[in-house]
Amino acid sequence: MFSSARLSLARNRRGLTKKEVAEACDVSRRTVSGWESGEFSPSEGAVEQLVRLLDFPKEFFYGKDLEELAAESASFRALTAISARQVHRVTSSATLACEVSDWITQRFVTPPVNIPDLSDLHPEDAAQTLRGHWNLGDRPLGNLIHIVEAHGARVFSLPGDVIEVDAFSLWRDGTPHVFLNTIKSVEHGRFDVAHELGHLVLHKGIVTARAKEFEQEAHAFASAFLMPAASVYARINGFVDINTILKLKSHWNVSAMALTHRLHRLQLLSDWSYRSIIVELTRLGYRKGEPGGLHDRESSKLLAKVFASLRAKGITKAKFARELALRERELDSLIFGLVLLPVTGGGEAASRRSEAQLRVVV
Repeated sequence: MFSSARLSLARNRRGLTKKEVAEACDVSRRTVSGWESGEFSPSEGAVEQLVRLLDFPKEFFYGKDLEELAAESASFRALTAISARQVHRVTSSATLACEVSDWITQRFVTPPVNIPDLSDLHPEDAAQTLRGHWNLGDRPLGNLIHIVEAHGARVFSLPGDVIEVDAFSLWRDGTPHVFLNTIKSVEHGRFDVAHELGHLVLHKGIVTARAKEFEQEAHAFASAFLMPAASVYARINGFVDINTILKLKSHWNVSAMALTHRLHRLQLLSDWSYRSIIVELTRLGYRKGEPGGLHDRESSKLLAKVFASLRAKGITKAKFARELALRERELDSLIFGLVLLPVTGGGEAASRRSEAQLRVVV
């Protein structure tokens, strides 16, 4: 049977309105509405037109119904700043990623979820509690994607045509999912992972986690999780200037801006020094990027192991995509930049400890 829900999902993924689909297929908008409501199905010729227009395999439209994830269930930032069309592009892509996640769950044994509900704690305390729960101590952290995957989270990338959203996360059927924009700097991406982890531990069960105070809490959690107060106090000795910031940011693998904000929050920078350093960092280009920063984007160890296991069994990425009724490039967009070598640098020991818990067994 033709799936009306999948047609709606495919249309939203391509960022098209019903009117635009109707014009491209030379039918009325009412006809497209009927296709998507399930009132009637498109003809064989119309299906072929939809396949070409929406760039999904014909088989995609005849699979089980896929209901698009609700934006209210995810930790979107500044949702009011992006259009409904952009929101649907993001949620439809995430829905496809969840299908990949389900496919993996059905065929592999993956780490159990070990991400506690810390909603009753202050973000600073929650970050310290989670570090203790995961035996991370106060040391700098290595690959954050490896760490959260080792404790049950699934991490996917957002397609390159979805640039309005940095990252978001959600709980789905008891499994946490994190979606990352991979066009940002490596340091920015690390902070995004920690930020979404903050949402997962602080706002579990909340229908919508996009209120301003929730964003502030997740931001505070990320800062404390990446740069524990005890660790910062131990490293900072005396006067702090921009050279101190640029030297020490690599210790925690964070951006210069993030470290500056953290030092100010811990009262290691006066208001005047804080403002002066922010102005200078902005002048040097650190607000938009991270000159001289990390180059190796953090990767997904779980996805890498899954694909290695599939290759060993003679299952190519193209065949994997066909099983999901997706174009290979669509699958690539969900894992782009994530199936790579792990980041090197400070804190690898902490990352390796978590990675050791990660097992993928057919």
